[in-house]
Amino acid sequence: MGTTQLTSQAVRAQYERHPYPGHVPLVAIPAPAEELRFDSVTPGAPPTVLVAGCGTFEPLVVARSNPRGKIVAVDLSQRSLRRLRWRVLLARVVWALLPHRLLQQLLGRGLGSITPVQGDLNDRTLFAAERFDAIVCTGVLHHCADPGAVLENLARWLKPGGALRVMVYAPTSRRTIYDVQATFRAAGVSPERFSSHRALLVACRSVLRQLPFEERRRLSVAFEGYRDIHTFSGLVDGFFHAHDVAIPLDVLVSRAAQAGLVLSHLGRRTQEAIELDAPVEQQLVRLIGIDARQHLPVNPVLVFRRAEALAQAPALRRAA
Repeated sequence: MGTTQLTSQAVRAQYERHPYPGHVPLVAIPAPAEELRFDSVTPGAPPTVLVAGCGTFEPLVVARSNPRGKIVAVDLSQRSLRRLRWRVLLARVVWALLPHRLLQQLLGRGLGSITPVQGDLNDRTLFAAERFDAIVCTGVLHHCADPGAVLENLARWLKPGGALRVMVYAPTSRRTIYDVQATFRAAGVSPERFSSHRALLVACRSVLRQLPFEERRRLSVAFEGYRDIHTFSGLVDGFFHAHDVAIPLDVLVSRAAQAGLVLSHLGRRTQEAIELDAPVEQQLVRLIGIDARQHLPVNPVLVFRRAEALAQAPALRRAA
């Protein structure tokens, strides 16, 4: 069995045990997110959107942002998809029970259709070529054994002119988190040894308290400031992930280009973090520079466009 399959199996096993996110109530209807609206990709037609590595909640955000959209939500974990189905069902029950006018006042627009699919993004036959108008890939690529191959698949499934929205961990600014992860590994702390979130959290804090003062202070600030430690799935996802390998941003853009994707713009919060109103190429240089100094306060979001037909992209020709 190859490395890619082993990694997918390990990641799937993690999310079968700990579906993510765990902090969002089961009955939760999110607000629309302007950045996740894809109506302009196919003017006049409902957009088809793939949420790649969807987890238990993000497809609802995408569906709220595209009320006429057709959302396909793919994940490795059956348990995560079951929880997503429950969320969708409960959201639609709430939608049906509340008066229409009150719904509009409280929640704004409607909810697009959501189709959950279990599958592996490494499988290029998972979807037909040029199926989707847009793809949302949030916090997924750095958990893949071969991010370049996954990018090629995403580009293959995207229609020409379609948008791919990618969030990856800030590779250098997240270094302290990686140091905390390494500290826990060296101490032999593993989620499998603990039956409850509280027990694992106590063990983590105990390990950090035993460090020399300066190191304890540095790592404890990063650990305690990590919002997700307050749920079992969040603690595991942040500090005990089955595969968490940062992707340098210049490497990400290069691999995307090889897959036939062109950097279009940065996400809104990413643009705000770099404080630079300039062409996207200059923004990328600024972004990489800030991250190199470990001063990037957000995980970067990059939006790519597939500018070429499938047969024109060299990397995709080789994959075919």
